[in-house]
Amino acid sequence: MSLPLPQMVESLRLERLDARSPGHAAVFSLPVPPGTGPVGVAGLPSQSAPIAWWPEHLLQEGAEAGEPRRVLVTISSQSDLPAELHLTRGVLSRPAADGPWTGPTWETRVLEKNYLGSINWEVGELVLRMGEREVGLRLGLMTGDGSPMWWEWLQV
Repeated sequence: MSLPLPQMVESLRLERLDARSPGHAAVFSLPVPPGTGPVGVAGLPSQSAPIAWWPEHLLQEGAEAGEPRRVLVTISSQSDLPAELHLTRGVLSRPAADGPWTGPTWETRVLEKNYLGSINWEVGELVLRMGEREVGLRLGLMTGDGSPMWWEWLQV
């Protein structure tokens, strides 16, 4: 099996689903070939974190074990994000270091928990904040009609 070259990532363009809806931050998951390295968005503060890795038997000769096969990329902007984003590899765009951090903040919080008996569980969320706005992400919720929804976006 021949895998795509890492340079392929730089030819990808991401488009907003609804250009009329403003957005100052975004998170997306991206599959990447071995050797891609960090992935960012050209001209915007961004970062990537590996969330899945290539099994050794699929790596090409010379590739190192532990190569990411999927990265989670986050970006933010003081103004509205452009309708089309261009990806970069290697050195990522960073905000200027001439002042305090003014980008989004994040925290995790536990909303409900049960640590009694033999079944322990908790409901938590990742909270992203930018200025006065807040978005909470929760994994694995059930909707009002009983159907599963893997990600829930709550905007306050």
